[in-house]
Amino acid sequence: MNIKGTMKGELYLLLGDVVASRKLDHREDFQKKLNQICFEVNQRYKNDLYANIKIIKGADEIGCVFKSVKNTYEMLDFIWNEIQPQKMRFVLVRGLIDTAVSTKDVTQMDGPAFHRASNMMVSLKKSGLLFEMSVGDDLTDTALGGQFNLITMIKNSWSSRRREIVRIYDEEGNQEIVADRMGISQQAVSKNLKESMWDKIKPIEENLEVAMNLYSDRLE
Repeated sequence: MNIKGTMKGELYLLLGDVVASRKLDHREDFQKKLNQICFEVNQRYKNDLYANIKIIKGADEIGCVFKSVKNTYEMLDFIWNEIQPQKMRFVLVRGLIDTAVSTKDVTQMDGPAFHRASNMMVSLKKSGLLFEMSVGDDLTDTALGGQFNLITMIKNSWSSRRREIVRIYDEEGNQEIVADRMGISQQAVSKNLKESMWDKIKPIEENLEVAMNLYSDRLE
């Protein structure tokens, strides 16, 4: 396996592309929503970011530059949840950024990492998946990227109501609180949690987050 050595100007670039963006209704409203999501991400993950996440092109594309990729899944899961019912695909690459690096503004930057990410995005669109990464060795990138996609595919099969039930339960850990906030019975909460397979998905997510943390340490 080949782990790339660190080069001057080599950073982690994340690009996101809205799925079926041409079919978006109320593009201005969606852009405002996306701007708010970016603002929240920048607040939550400021210690991981070298260049804040921003809209790069209209309401179609966003991007940021990481110092560390350890919280990538957690961050993308937040974006995927907040952007519902719209979907967004992402590519994560490690590579050289040799233009406007000192600005810490992803909209001004350029370099081989951007060209590589663009090529990966074309491939990702053809696959129909929502994530691909190339930051170290191919085997680890493929294995971890596969987990991103599998978990996301399961979550995308949930209704917006079920997604909200799971989200609140994940925060509160109490079915009665979820029932009260959603205005439904505790039995309905229990049924949705069971059918979502949340008790199986949650530990897989936690293991993925641990794996990304360990991988990040190994890369750095």
